[in-house]
Amino acid sequence: MKSLAKAMFAAAGMATLAAGAAITGATGDIVPGEWNCDYNKGKAYADANHVPLVVFYGKADCGNCRSLKSHLDSSEAKAWAAEKGYVLVLSTKYSSPGWENARQFCLDAYSVTKLPMISVYWLKENGTVIHKGFTGTSSGMSGTGSMEAKFAYTVDAILGTQGDKPSGGGSDDSGTDPKPSPEAQIPDFFTKARKLGGVVLDKEGDLAGVITVNTGKASKTRKTASVKATVQILGMSKKTFRTTKFNVAETDEFKLTSAFGTLVLKFEGGSFTGTLDSSAGACTVAGATLGGALPSSTGYVTLLDEITQYRGLPVFAQWLPENQTFAAAGTRWTFPKAGKAKYDRTAKTFVNTAETTNPSGMKLSYKSSTGYFKGGFYIYLKKSDVRVTRKKITVVGYVYDGEGYGAATVSGLGTYEVAVTAEPYSAEAGDAAEDGEDVDGTSGE
Repeated sequence: MKSLAKAMFAAAGMATLAAGAAITGATGDIVPGEWNCDYNKGKAYADANHVPLVVFYGKADCGNCRSLKSHLDSSEAKAWAAEKGYVLVLSTKYSSPGWENARQFCLDAYSVTKLPMISVYWLKENGTVIHKGFTGTSSGMSGTGSMEAKFAYTVDAILGTQGDKPSGGGSDDSGTDPKPSPEAQIPDFFTKARKLGGVVLDKEGDLAGVITVNTGKASKTRKTASVKATVQILGMSKKTFRTTKFNVAETDEFKLTSAFGTLVLKFEGGSFTGTLDSSAGACTVAGATLGGALPSSTGYVTLLDEITQYRGLPVFAQWLPENQTFAAAGTRWTFPKAGKAKYDRTAKTFVNTAETTNPSGMKLSYKSSTGYFKGGFYIYLKKSDVRVTRKKITVVGYVYDGEGYGAATVSGLGTYEVAVTAEPYSAEAGDAAEDGEDVDGTSGE
């Protein structure tokens, strides 16, 4: 079965971006403040000179990667890069020197595989190391304003160099490490209460469910804040991790337990990542934007896996849902009228009355506030040379970050994956996903 999180969706990956320039990596010597594609050279230079290193890891056919690269070519981003003098590495899978090391370096900093993966690193002269990461999307970065502004803010926040040049970077070599605060401070994340949505991914990167995390505003005197979470695994009832208080000035790891299992969370910027160990298996969790309208007035539903037979009867593959269109005006989904299959004795062949509009009878209802969708479609079976029958297939899933990921359950066969996209799904891109590749940057390595 194809991996939802690893399957490539044409919605972003194959969409044409507005014409414009984008950063590219040089191949020569490392120059602080300028992008280079050679990770090994960049890492060696950063370690030898104790200069911060920023690694951008992505793929050539990743829509989110192309978008961020375009923003980082702006005059604002170039001015920031020149001022800070960080070592900047732009690593592209398969084509850049040392891309395997760059990918692992990013994973070591931040286990979420959604592209583009950004790793921020600094080996200081005193031997201390900063190594953290984030996803280079608007929702994955902190700050406000343009994408380039958010990127700069997030990197500087991790390094603690906002408004300053780091020691060893650029032309300023006289800086020293900032003096530690005499008293542990409340992280910015806990200066207000938050309600965050996210996804639960299984060990293969498939969507296993969704998660809601609530955090309270930290007490200024006690420096404690509450954290609670609710997990909804597909096919299971909601599981609650009850409210627990933590001293947020002394810990950056928040462990919640329940009869269902153990949830460990970390908060960075305005989002979170973590792990879930439960009866549903070992999973990872990450913040994501759940629900809302699709980024297009027309949506497409595609069954990612082929169903060839059911209980010994062959399936009419041409009537399975592939880029089944529906109206997605606002948050209401409207599908064309379902078809009916029969044997045409005049033409001596099987026909479907909605062959070009909705042959499978796909219909999904959608709750935009939670991102949850449900419904189903029919598979048509050849019962004899002149008879056709059908079987109802149920579908459930969620929309997050502008795309839908669902599971179609066929009794007696198992579960198959369904994609809901804002652009036609590309079969070629889906085939490329079989080896774990990611063409739109929503997930995968």
